[in-house]
Amino acid sequence: MKKDGQNFNADKICLIYEYNNNSPLFVRVADILLQEINVNEAISIVEKGLKLHPDYPSAYLVYAKALAIKGDYSKAKEMVNKGSELIDSKYTLDYYLNEIEKISIEHSKYSATVGENFVPDKFYENTEITAQTQLQDGSRDLDLEKLADAVNNAKMPKIDNKLPINLDETEATIDENIIVSETLAGIYLSQKNYEEALSMYKQLLATIPEKADIFREKISEIEKIQRDKKEQ
Repeated sequence: MKKDGQNFNADKICLIYEYNNNSPLFVRVADILLQEINVNEAISIVEKGLKLHPDYPSAYLVYAKALAIKGDYSKAKEMVNKGSELIDSKYTLDYYLNEIEKISIEHSKYSATVGENFVPDKFYENTEITAQTQLQDGSRDLDLEKLADAVNNAKMPKIDNKLPINLDETEATIDENIIVSETLAGIYLSQKNYEEALSMYKQLLATIPEKADIFREKISEIEKIQRDKKEQ
């Protein structure tokens, strides 16, 4: 069972994804669903996400996990190959292929007694560790735990400068952070948390000048709401 803090962070991540389901957070949401053995919904989310983010390494690895749980080992291995190629990591390839093989063996042993969607707990423990390695190698994932903290503390999510960023991936990495920041601002506004929403839109205005008109409109909207409240 997850700790309360982990559940809280997972809920926040799912909330952000629900607000903008084109966000790259689809990978994390699908993984949460897998850990709850909600396999069909996880597959649906990751397949939709891959149409928008076809070069997202973690998406293929999560997809592979889901397919392995469903017993589609051939396609699961194909997805592992795709994800591993994107980050050029033989370690990731070997690790996930080995885990899929273990699932296949365990599934054959226990499917008659525990059902179709059986997967050992050890699989989730190990893949969480591997996901951290993949994050550092691929530099395409967001630091999602920090993202959850950003929601709680009303701070702008920042790019982790310690992560290596390839030149051809810089634009995508920036775009992912823009999506998240606008999403957070929108969530604050929808929750009537006007001070936090105003602060975030002002930061976005300074950071993303090409969308200045949109952010100025939001800022004006919030400031009008605040003035009206004071006059009441």
